[in-house]
Amino acid sequence: MSIRGFNMLALSMLSTLTVGCRSSLGPDDVAGTYVLERVGNDPLPAEVFRDTHGIVSIIADTMRLRANGRGSFASVRIIDPVGIEAPQIPNRLDIALTFRVVGSRIEMEFICAPNALCIAGPHLIARQNARGLVVEASLVADAPLHYRRLPDFLHP
Repeated sequence: MSIRGFNMLALSMLSTLTVGCRSSLGPDDVAGTYVLERVGNDPLPAEVFRDTHGIVSIIADTMRLRANGRGSFASVRIIDPVGIEAPQIPNRLDIALTFRVVGSRIEMEFICAPNALCIAGPHLIARQNARGLVVEASLVADAPLHYRRLPDFLHP
């Protein structure tokens, strides 16, 4: 085989591999409503974070992702401070987010309020699976967060 023929073959194989490895996942593919089913192997309510100051448990989480790369995150949590006797009062968190798809990863960033001191994102990194999404990296939990996608007719 000539050098030119070898180069053409190598180029052809490289382009085939590049196209084959590229994910066609985009915002339209992940748009939908997702509800948290479990944290690690634990069903809800589940502990998501513990340190010397207290324990944070999730009662419910819902993520809505739209095809335009924007969405929302709603969570009901209980914060149980260490060393303080207080009733466990659920707290609700509602926050807007943006997301982008990078290969097979879905990177989500919470929108920071004006003049707030916020940690740079992404704040959640997820992957799609057969049931919905698995958040593998998070600033809000120590274990993977398993979200089930709701059927499209259940959300606008």
